Amino acid sequence: MADSIRVSRAVLFAALVCACTQPQERPAAAEVAPAVTAPPAEKSMPPDDPAAADRVRDLAFAFDPEACVAEGEALLRTHPNDSRLRAWTLACVADSGRRLEAEALAEQLRTERPDDPWAEFARVAIGLVDPENPDRGALLAAEALTTRLDNHPDILRLRARGLLGFERTDDAMALADAHPEVLQPARARALLQRPRDQLPAALAEVEKVHGAAAIEVALATAQALAQAERPADALTWITRAVEASPGSVRLHQQRWKLLRDAPERSDDERREAIVQDIDALLALRGQQPSTLLAVADALREHGQPGRADDLERRVAAEFAGSPAHEQLLYRKITAGLGPDGKPKPEQRPALDAFLARSPLHDPSLREEVGRLRFELLRADPATPADELLAAVEFTRIAGRIDLNTPYSLGPIALAERGVHLERAEALVREGPAAFDRLVAELAAAGMVEEMRDIIRRDMFGVNYDALGVVLLATGRTAEAEAALLQSQEVSPGYPESLARLAALARARGDMDAAEGYLAAGFELELFQRDNPCKLMLAQIYREEHGDLKGYEKYLDKIRARAKELRRAKVIAARAASPVPAPAFALGRLDGAQITNDSLRGKIVVIKFWFTTCKPCIDELPAFEQLIEDYARDRDVEILTIHFGGEKTEVARWMREHKHRFPVLLDAGFCQKAGVEMFPTFWVLDREGRLAYKLPGASENLREEFGWRIESLRG
Repeated sequence: MADSIRVSRAVLFAALVCACTQPQERPAAAEVAPAVTAPPAEKSMPPDDPAAADRVRDLAFAFDPEACVAEGEALLRTHPNDSRLRAWTLACVADSGRRLEAEALAEQLRTERPDDPWAEFARVAIGLVDPENPDRGALLAAEALTTRLDNHPDILRLRARGLLGFERTDDAMALADAHPEVLQPARARALLQRPRDQLPAALAEVEKVHGAAAIEVALATAQALAQAERPADALTWITRAVEASPGSVRLHQQRWKLLRDAPERSDDERREAIVQDIDALLALRGQQPSTLLAVADALREHGQPGRADDLERRVAAEFAGSPAHEQLLYRKITAGLGPDGKPKPEQRPALDAFLARSPLHDPSLREEVGRLRFELLRADPATPADELLAAVEFTRIAGRIDLNTPYSLGPIALAERGVHLERAEALVREGPAAFDRLVAELAAAGMVEEMRDIIRRDMFGVNYDALGVVLLATGRTAEAEAALLQSQEVSPGYPESLARLAALARARGDMDAAEGYLAAGFELELFQRDNPCKLMLAQIYREEHGDLKGYEKYLDKIRARAKELRRAKVIAARAASPVPAPAFALGRLDGAQITNDSLRGKIVVIKFWFTTCKPCIDELPAFEQLIEDYARDRDVEILTIHFGGEKTEVARWMREHKHRFPVLLDAGFCQKAGVEMFPTFWVLDREGRLAYKLPGASENLREEFGWRIESLRG
């Protein structure tokens, strides 16, 4: 098993920058003074003006949140009780970087108007207004809210944006087809997400989009054309978007990126074009801190660090309370971390000062700095018990992505010191409900089942281990051992619980069982931390022999036992009742066609991959060694199926990287076969049945697939 904490955090932070569905408590340090004030007490007010809310909504879709906030606040002075107008204004407050403030005001609106669906819409809009970082919980809530709002165009557009943000293209297309009069722009964007051979149809649909929605579609078109290696056309489309929304920092940033990669221009021409565009944006929005920070980043990238430094100093001096300055402070913190990614003791004042800022804006930065502060306090044995507990509680309140710290690692830290044990146990037992909510949100966001299962097992494995530690600290040894065994049941190979089980076995004199547990975790290479099973083995040997002489010979026995345990685990994963693999007839790059029937009678290994999938590429050397091992074995066939892409592009990539392994083009087969995680491996027996199905990369690919192949010989 991979390092559980690393896998969960890496997966979640790479793909899931979003908020939980449940209302969040707010740490005292993050309390803010509302910028979009709550409506006054009821009195004679002008009636709601739908055109006012339409205007702010259109600005929200124009990627210019600062202008949207200004317009919304001005209109709210005339229409203070217009919930729809207020909801869209709060969405723009969030999109401008003031997410925590927007959430607090949306919660206030929901409290004051519990029966108003537009109050609930405010929370959904805050979560889905940013198409690049949609909120899982908001997408889940949007589906239920659609009925309450009677399919209002606003909720339909937000749902479509969220579905497209999570690349649930088919669902977005189905929604657009059900509401064509409202969601034709969403249909165009969905077509742009389809395979490249459908780009002409997508471009024809794009040309039909007009009005405010055309800005979002123009950006999506530019991105799709850039991916299709049509940079000149991409620049044309992003220029259309910038002209329609000239104050949008996001659109200008996309234009700078396309200019930087423009192949028909020299380096000097690219740099000059970018600087001219930067100057135009500064002339228009030079008093806006988000503009200054974006420009500083671009100037630094293009060789003007002095000018970039000046702009960053201006952000710090003139806009100290802004989201842009918050970003700069966070960057300084991360730049000072140790090579292992952990905070240094001298960073304590910076971490405390960051969390004491009022207001804080970005929930993800608040969460990450809170986690770093907890790690620093945990590493310091002089940290008072109450202060450590407060740090753990902060991660619980701020936690949206990293649930391991508040519900598992934090309680472990308390239990290891023997402090606040009752609270530690309560936190551990709260964890499963929080994990299940997260997994439900991931499902709503369209994450594939295999990945959800990995995340769930990792979180529960660490949580059961934490429960074991807490129970041990309270003297409940039998319950603790049961919890540690449960950790291995749900997350086999988790090294911390293996080491603790070994310690319990050793304490009762069962050294064979202790060595077995340690051997099961011995081979794991963990990310930026030592393997506790290896540490315990060395400790046991030293205690029994006085030194480490002969230790390497002893480890040979452990390695052999570890290998045999791993082999047994690999073979045990063979399907008890294998089913026939889905039928296929796919073309190879050389033009030959491969079918299920043509492979019958052989043991077949199939790797599903694509050329821009990093884990797929990283394991190619071991995969090619496996192919070489069986190159002369007529009973074994090893091939690959490439997901998506065009034949000429895949063939060019294979030539450029000097690969010769067989490649089939999937022609939609991956989707039909339910392969959504890459790489994925299938191993078929001689009857063409799925004997092994393995989502994800393999750490010992050559050896373990050799075991799987040999297990099917009979």
